[in-house]
Amino acid sequence: MAYATNEFHSKVVGTTFYQFNWDDITPATPLRIERDPGNVHDANAIKVLALTQSGWIHIGHLSRDIAAQFAPLIDKGQMSVTVTISEKTCHMGSTGPRYGLNIRIETQVTGFDFTKNLNPFLGPDDMRTFLQEADLYS
Repeated sequence: MAYATNEFHSKVVGTTFYQFNWDDITPATPLRIERDPGNVHDANAIKVLALTQSGWIHIGHLSRDIAAQFAPLIDKGQMSVTVTISEKTCHMGSTGPRYGLNIRIETQVTGFDFTKNLNPFLGPDDMRTFLQEADLYS
């Protein structure tokens, strides 16, 4: 079966809502995503988890816009997503240091028909239109 791949950069959102030791997070820390359909704030939510010495811990989410585009395809088994850390950030806020993560997101969409559209999508803003045109998004 044919597939389309894409890669882009984003941020992990909501990291301030989760308790973990930022010293455990390095550029080499493995990440994975997990659907969070029971999330009371967003039925499309997608968790970002990091593998630490304590095991897999919830450190935040993909943005609402990205999750809205990814969730239907992940739920149908048509998209796989790989997430890696591109940069750990820190700036001083009024209450002390504020950390964040910039991430690299790689996607693979299965069932793609190259005869319908040969142009790969460019990023999350173009993805929904691209997948609708390829008849992969309902």
